[in-house]
Amino acid sequence: LGDGFTPAATTAQAIAIPVGLVLVLVVGGCLVAVAATESDRDIATMVRVGAAPSLRRRFLAMQGWYHATLAAVLGAPIGILLVVALRQAIRTPTPVSVPWLTLVVVVVAAPAALGAVVAASVRSVTPSG
Repeated sequence: LGDGFTPAATTAQAIAIPVGLVLVLVVGGCLVAVAATESDRDIATMVRVGAAPSLRRRFLAMQGWYHATLAAVLGAPIGILLVVALRQAIRTPTPVSVPWLTLVVVVVAAPAALGAVVAASVRSVTPSG
């Protein structure tokens, strides 16, 4: 397992990282929207018993961060194993180099970005109605 910094790998990373980040934000945003809808009654109850109005924003941001981190931590090793299995199946003689920068972005930066986007876009007040 090398450092993953060959010219071809660097070009692939330059394309894969932004595309992956956008996909994480879109899928994570959908997940948070569904979770927000399902937790509206719970958040309304928390607000009624005295929780701060900003609890909704923090709660949903942490929920989005948690789900994105869990997906990345489970998905990254599976993706690496898939690459290794495919290379062995087609009998590629070159060793597999792990793209560490891409893994760090997927496991650390993407969930943090999702949490920040959710925190910035969710209203602090509970909708009336």
